[in-house]
Amino acid sequence: IKSILLGSLLHDIGHYPLAHDLSEFDPDLAHEKFNSKFLESPTRDKLGRTLKETIEDENYGWGVKIENIIKLLKVEVVQSDLFHKEDLKYKIISSIIDGPIDVDKLDYLLRDSQNCYLRYGEFVDFDRLIRNLTVIIFSSSYDMRSLSLGIYEKGQSAAESLTFARYLLYQSLYWHHTSRSIKVMLREVMKTIDKKKFKNKNFNTEFDKLIGANGELKNKINEYSVLEFLSKWTMEEGNRLISMILNRNYYKRILTIHADYKKEEVGKETVLGKFRRHYNDHNFQGSLQKLILLRYNNFIVSTGYPRETSILSEEHTNRVAQLLKNPNMILCDCPDPRYGTEKKLRVIAEPQRLRKNYSERFNNVERISEVWNEIHFNLMNIAAKGRIFCHPEIREDIMIALGPNGIQECVEQAMNSFEVSGRSS
Repeated sequence: IKSILLGSLLHDIGHYPLAHDLSEFDPDLAHEKFNSKFLESPTRDKLGRTLKETIEDENYGWGVKIENIIKLLKVEVVQSDLFHKEDLKYKIISSIIDGPIDVDKLDYLLRDSQNCYLRYGEFVDFDRLIRNLTVIIFSSSYDMRSLSLGIYEKGQSAAESLTFARYLLYQSLYWHHTSRSIKVMLREVMKTIDKKKFKNKNFNTEFDKLIGANGELKNKINEYSVLEFLSKWTMEEGNRLISMILNRNYYKRILTIHADYKKEEVGKETVLGKFRRHYNDHNFQGSLQKLILLRYNNFIVSTGYPRETSILSEEHTNRVAQLLKNPNMILCDCPDPRYGTEKKLRVIAEPQRLRKNYSERFNNVERISEVWNEIHFNLMNIAAKGRIFCHPEIREDIMIALGPNGIQECVEQAMNSFEVSGRSS
């Protein structure tokens, strides 16, 4: 019980500002990798005690070995032999902290709903869900057995409501177009990071110092501190994007590709699916930007330069065309709909119901939640829209010159050229 409580309190101890955004593009910056460094930090509190001592001491602390907490936060839930009892115990309590229904989700879904004035997280009946949690033994295809946190049938609807709350929050908050604009700008920043920029400094060592993972805890570290650090290691293009983020001058969307964006024949790949394979390829973004520039120039030539219309004046259109020749004026984005759908929710009948009708229910004791296994992914796929962003100074011009249909045609043309040339990312 102490390990579960400590694991719940400390599982995000390595979390720093923008951690999720940066680790998506550089696995070395995943906040989970900093957990053990903070747990074993030599920094002392006002009473002269380290965190490790507070956790391990049996008199004034918790009396739990620090190795147990590190093991709990690192353990992977995989198939195992039931005779490895110690490993299974940690897999069970690990699934309470990181599983299909875990304390982390129960915490942030409700907290984010309340703080962002969205009611979606309040739809979940948390009390009923917690009352009906259980541990389920399941078999793999290799005649191995493992344990997983599951739910009794009485609490199935409460557990499955998590999937809908999660979808609604991702749709309206986490994957909101402004949020994704910042993320895609950070992605391009990370692509320009030069970890060997300073001969006498190591990027990862200096990053440890920044967030205090080297034992020197910082009193104040925020998004600005992290962006300022990155600006020292990036190129000119990265600094341009960082400056725009700091000034809240975000890229603007010019096209959204929905899951039902274009009806396809059965068995054929959807436009969104094809876009998801290509969007993060730097060459694809560059190709798309060239196509948009070509269409823009064609529009200007066919329209002329009416002096009375400032947005079509020669001076203005030349500037827009010049901007479109610079790198990263057009950025593409598409979240991964599999995020959070990998773990399966197992459902089992209550013990008293099994006893009353044992013979009929024996062959269907444990099953996978269809809502969690099938509908959850479909919902996340709807939320994971593809988007095309552009530099804010050229958005109005592109929309006038091309419009959504013209941009859509450029996207399809860029994808088709990649398919033909075999340059799929």
